Amino acid sequence: MTGTSAANRAPSRVAQVVHATLPYATIAAFVFAATFNLQPDLLRYAITAALGGYLLLCALAIVGGKVPGQGLGLFALTSFLALNFIHIVILGKTDTLYFFAQYLFAFMVSTIFFLPNFSGLSARRVNELFLVVGVFFVIALFQAYFFDPLVRGTTRLAPFNGGPEGLHPSAYAILAFLAFFAMVHRRLTPSLKWLNIAAFVVGLVTIEVYGVRTAELAFFVAAVTVVIFAVGLYYGMPLGNIVLIFAAYIFPAIIAILLYLVFSVDDFSRELVAYSSGRTVAYQERLSMFWNRSLFEQLIGGGAGSDYVTGIDSWRSSTKDSHNDFLSFLLEYGVLGFLVFSCWCLSMMLSSRSVRELAVVAGMVVASFVSNGVLLRPTLFILFALAIVVSRTAPVVIRPAKSAADPARRMLPQSRAVARARRTAGFSKYGQGG
Repeated sequence: MTGTSAANRAPSRVAQVVHATLPYATIAAFVFAATFNLQPDLLRYAITAALGGYLLLCALAIVGGKVPGQGLGLFALTSFLALNFIHIVILGKTDTLYFFAQYLFAFMVSTIFFLPNFSGLSARRVNELFLVVGVFFVIALFQAYFFDPLVRGTTRLAPFNGGPEGLHPSAYAILAFLAFFAMVHRRLTPSLKWLNIAAFVVGLVTIEVYGVRTAELAFFVAAVTVVIFAVGLYYGMPLGNIVLIFAAYIFPAIIAILLYLVFSVDDFSRELVAYSSGRTVAYQERLSMFWNRSLFEQLIGGGAGSDYVTGIDSWRSSTKDSHNDFLSFLLEYGVLGFLVFSCWCLSMMLSSRSVRELAVVAGMVVASFVSNGVLLRPTLFILFALAIVVSRTAPVVIRPAKSAADPARRMLPQSRAVARARRTAGFSKYGQGG
């Protein structure tokens, strides 16, 4: 390519610091996840604060760069802050501060996706990082298989993350380990690749034994995404075009199908209520709450945390959220908040620089649609974000090709033969290590 673009400028000093500290942040995050139940409260708070400071550094690093999805992500972040300013400062809803801080932490996690001029890590560093993360993966598995289970006699494993009731966080943490293994696989030495495959298989079996359906669905969506893109690349379709097609057509179709299953009135719907542990009933209750609100509250919501209510049907025993992050934002921040959350998810999809990155993001987003998944669990979300960016090797910009003369088009596969060659070489232009 000729000329100098924003994406090819020298990285800022803050971006260089983030790049240098990325392996240590990754190790800290996975140590935090794998040893959560073994740590005293004070240490957990200290690690969380350190990760928060690191994310602030990442947020500063995105200034001055330009990557796909960054503008939309910044729009979502500033709009989110504006909505909370209305709730907290203008309307005086100070009881929302706790949830606001948690959501803000989660939004800051996504800044890692938009780091400009991110040159990635050397193969040696990635191999070393894999070995360290692998050690704590073994520690997590040891706790899961050899500690007392949540309920004696159950086929589920013991939780190692999120406290004694942390079945879901533990399954999500294992899923994050799998994402890390998938992202670094192509950059490992041959001997470590076999070890990586074995760890991946053991982790997948562990998720199945945990029996957390949201984690299983997230993995399934990620796998289907990889298949869809593999077929497209095989037939020579530019990766940037596939991203846009997936974001504009395929992904909304998945959401529409889920909506149909939730709100259809046939026998399958009643079976789905039982299979979803009452989630579909909770969704219908929350939608009734939304339609019974004033127009102003429908527009900006009731404030962070207002989704936590006591259900009138299957979840009447305790106060819970809706177990649907999209629906939570609809209730807490109204239609505007729902659009902001949707833009935020889309921005992370558009920032994907390889098929596997997009697959991980798609899995997380679908998990957030059917449960309170990882996107709003910031200390788990950061595992997935770090797993993605730690394997990037070049600041590749994905954009749809416009013409044969477009320099960006010359970087894209133009035929089946080229597509097969690049797939064999490991997505040399789009997914070097990603």
